[in-house]
Amino acid sequence: MRIAVCDDDLHTVQTITAMLKEYDGSAAIDGFLSAAALLEHAKTATYDAVFLDIEMPAPNGYDAAKTLTAAEKHPLIVFVTHTSAYAVRGYGVAFRYLLKPISTDAVRETMQAVEEELRSYRITVSFDGTAYVLDVRRILYAEVLNHTTILHMQDENLTFRAALKELQTQLPARCFGAPHQSYLVNLQHIRSANPQDIVMVNGDRIPVSRRRRKAFLQQFHAYLGGTPCGMC
Repeated sequence: MRIAVCDDDLHTVQTITAMLKEYDGSAAIDGFLSAAALLEHAKTATYDAVFLDIEMPAPNGYDAAKTLTAAEKHPLIVFVTHTSAYAVRGYGVAFRYLLKPISTDAVRETMQAVEEELRSYRITVSFDGTAYVLDVRRILYAEVLNHTTILHMQDENLTFRAALKELQTQLPARCFGAPHQSYLVNLQHIRSANPQDIVMVNGDRIPVSRRRRKAFLQQFHAYLGGTPCGMC
């Protein structure tokens, strides 16, 4: 697991880092004294979780969190703060809040929740006797082509001799929708949608069939207006 700790107070960074090392000695932990430094490093590094102070010189922790969570594979944000006054503002951005002074018990409970959430991202799908362990967040969409199902992911494509419906039963329904009988898309990775087609974040364009249009757009709008599933 890779974790970032960001606070403009060096003692706080050292304290949280020590508590995290006590919880998981194998974790890779990077410390930062400004959100700007964290964001610069995050351009080339991927974190599973970020412990982030809210009240820092610009960009503050909240603005940094919005930038981090906009990435396709984004970390879980744990805001570290003196007050819970930011809880409403951080809704939809923060995974957890930790109030200062930080306790070992609070860090342990938070890390247990982080690990449980990260496990929920991974699923196992089985075809033709072979099991594939996949990170749901990396799946863009699936399509049927020449009697095979192609699973388009962020860094590779997988091809199965299986029906799309078979794959659909193994994916979380709240994260995936079927705009067309030949396509199944990850709702998180939709860049734009209209009644005729949708555009994925990689630029691929997928048709929306007339028969499925109403149900799919209702599902997509409900996803946008609700609480995103943890794995997306």
